Amino acid sequence: MKTLILIWLSTSLIMMSGCSTGSVLLKNCCNGTRTDVFQVVDDGGAIPQGYARLRIFSSLKVLMLGDSLFGSKLTALVVNIDGQVIRISGMATEENSDARRLRDPEAGKGIRYTFTTKLQLNKGAHRLIVALPEKGVIIEKEVTLADGIENLLQLEPLYHRTPPRRHSFGETSFKEGILSFDANLNGNDI
Repeated sequence: MKTLILIWLSTSLIMMSGCSTGSVLLKNCCNGTRTDVFQVVDDGGAIPQGYARLRIFSSLKVLMLGDSLFGSKLTALVVNIDGQVIRISGMATEENSDARRLRDPEAGKGIRYTFTTKLQLNKGAHRLIVALPEKGVIIEKEVTLADGIENLLQLEPLYHRTPPRRHSFGETSFKEGILSFDANLNGNDI
């Protein structure tokens, strides 16, 4: 048991040592240098030639304020595409859900945040950075968008593992805080 705890602590320290690089990327992500990369659009309408649409969607859960160290309010999901920044406000709803499957990482009482927006931008390759600044979470991806296509970028939360316990091997849980995102474009991992 002590060995498992030591392994868990050493892994946590190694992960924290990479934060200095992440903090520079996080700072750069939140500070836009351009305003001509994309525009926010409503649903509907034809996509002009030479452009693509990108719908960004994420749904994640956090503990309620005061429930623990990880309970907090999220102000925005920050997205930087080729230097232009958008802050997507989250819609918050209180949720107390039962496990939908064995070892459901989102089972329990908390606040569900849903982030969504639709952008129009030039077709082709784009550098995409997504961050939750309050949580220190950031990912960087390259996406390629085809001409005239409406694309869906889904950001699935990855949560930290619970400490190993008897009969438990440290399943992931929103109660431990968000670690990162899995990103997929039109159903394909990126």
